[in-house]
Amino acid sequence: MRVLLMMLVGEFAFLLGAGVLAGPPRPEALWFGSLMWWAVSACIIGLILTYFGWNGAIYPQGVVSYVRDAQNLVIRTPRVRKTIIGSLFVVSNVVFGACSVVALCWAISVGAELRRSWWSGMVTTSLFLPVSLYIARHVCRFAFRSPGITLAPTGISGRTEGGHLEETDWGAVSAVSAVRTAATRRLPAYTSVRIETARAAFTASSMAFDSDPHGVTSVIEFFRQHPEHRNALQDPRAALELVRNAMLSGWRGAEAAA
Repeated sequence: MRVLLMMLVGEFAFLLGAGVLAGPPRPEALWFGSLMWWAVSACIIGLILTYFGWNGAIYPQGVVSYVRDAQNLVIRTPRVRKTIIGSLFVVSNVVFGACSVVALCWAISVGAELRRSWWSGMVTTSLFLPVSLYIARHVCRFAFRSPGITLAPTGISGRTEGGHLEETDWGAVSAVSAVRTAATRRLPAYTSVRIETARAAFTASSMAFDSDPHGVTSVIEFFRQHPEHRNALQDPRAALELVRNAMLSGWRGAEAAA
């Protein structure tokens, strides 16, 4: 959020500075300045995307992230890199679209005499605003409702973009494992969290679920093996601390089940 706010302030500061240097304010100057800034922003985002890549976690290996939701432990790390890159692009487009709308209305109100190509450009780029706001809605939904696995004292549930695990009792979970998938020409190698029940198997890939799969597997396996500690899931921080202390004391996570 701080990155997005800084970028938003930076864009308005750039446009304000460009307007001051350009002399008397004119609608075409506003539109052209915003067009130049949009091009610069696209280049910067492209360089970030080229250097860091689209997928992959930016959390250190072994991190298990969580949020507190209805007194349950939700092991969830959003795809932060993809969300940030998408958000930067959306913010840039929203600002550009808003400036285009202002410039177009301004030019119409003062009866500016512009070439047809300038009018066409303003009208076309004004569409960036509604389209970008629509995309921003989905980016926000993606960021705040990202896939994850929910652990509750009474059961376990999970969700990814490609699958859904209805809440099931702990006793119905037959196996929990971290499954490694080899790399292909199009996809890098990745590890998935696999939860098997009597009725189905649920898989959350590390690309759609950026917490360390081995750490997630250990947390699930601990509470599967120790029903007496499941009430600790009402306090996520205490629950993770309980698993951490158990591993420091010699408990070996998913290997203990074997």
